[in-house]
Amino acid sequence: MILSPAQYQLVSTFLAGTLSVMLASAVYFLVMRESVRAKQRQAVLVAAMYTGIAAFHYTRILSAWGSAFVLQSGKYVSTGASVFNGYRYADWLITVPLLVAQLVLVLALDSDLTKRLITRLGAAAALMVALGYPGEVSDSKAIKMVFWLLGVAPFCYLIYVLYVGMSESLRRQPDSVVRTISNARLLLVSSWMVYPVVYLLPIIGINNAGGTVIRQVGYSIADVIAKPLFALFLLRVAQAKSADAEQIDVTVARAPSVPTAPVAPRVPMPPRQVAAAAQADVDAAMQAPTRPRVPMPPSMSSGHNNDI
Repeated sequence: MILSPAQYQLVSTFLAGTLSVMLASAVYFLVMRESVRAKQRQAVLVAAMYTGIAAFHYTRILSAWGSAFVLQSGKYVSTGASVFNGYRYADWLITVPLLVAQLVLVLALDSDLTKRLITRLGAAAALMVALGYPGEVSDSKAIKMVFWLLGVAPFCYLIYVLYVGMSESLRRQPDSVVRTISNARLLLVSSWMVYPVVYLLPIIGINNAGGTVIRQVGYSIADVIAKPLFALFLLRVAQAKSADAEQIDVTVARAPSVPTAPVAPRVPMPPRQVAAAAQADVDAAMQAPTRPRVPMPPSMSSGHNNDI
């Protein structure tokens, strides 16, 4: 395969630009985790994780691209070195399940439902990527088509769960984030549509230099949309939910407490009334009848006289 300098530089520019975007996004989301409450922080950290993983793999992709061609007589000629699609699939095998996991985490559903959704969606995403790789590296159009069809099956399952299985969970979300979540879901699915279309190019005969350039540029653009841009939408959701929770806390803190009945203050008596009350107590004691004396029994009285 022979590429013109413009074609070679175009792919190199897109690969380097995507690497920069992924690296900057990983740092940004790592810093922005403090802008949300603890309940939403895990979702933001997942974004930092998969953009960081993508940045690492793009360093490998860019290096492999440079090794795959050599400049001869003003043209870039293939060296026969293995071209880097393996790095892309290694990246997708990790990051695509993390993408769907972040979408589930930001919804903040109950723990059992969250685990079930992450397990199902993550497994389907990993299976979709794994089934695509054998066809990607094969030179046979028939094999490419078979694995394309196999990979489409879990892809359709992911679309079904995102748009049908999670519809009830989406309706339970606050009004302030429903539209943003819907847009993020649409963005993710739209970016995913690029991959099977680009995958089909060699099958329909576009496997020349132009097809290679389209595939690498298309994959890079789809990765930027599906990772950093998608994560920005979910960051807005996490921040909106955190702001709503903060507002609830402030409202509760400012709510007036239930009033209690006031205790009447003790009014001191004037000195004359105090003296009159004391004199009345003395008079009452003087007028009270005295306790009668109990006489001693005769036996005790006579016995005593005999002793004398």
